[in-house]
Amino acid sequence: MPTISTEAVLAADPEAIMTATPGATSLEHALPSLDAWCKWPLIKAVARNNLFGIDGDLINRPTSRLALVAVTLCEDLELARTRCPH
Repeated sequence: MPTISTEAVLAADPEAIMTATPGATSLEHALPSLDAWCKWPLIKAVARNNLFGIDGDLINRPTSRLALVAVTLCEDLELARTRCPH
């Protein structure tokens, strides 16, 4: 699983942050929990409440359930778009 450093996320200042939440798969090298991002309130994703978790049991296992994750991902990104100032 690719690892992205906290520093890289801070430098990118993303509009949304998504991560797998604890499921059947351990996330030893995962990014900090979504709550941990609140330490940086100036990150766009935090300021706009665009912090999303996806069930790790669904996203970390390459099965047909990934289609369910795609729907959730699209819904979360659409919500993030509505929170972006025009």
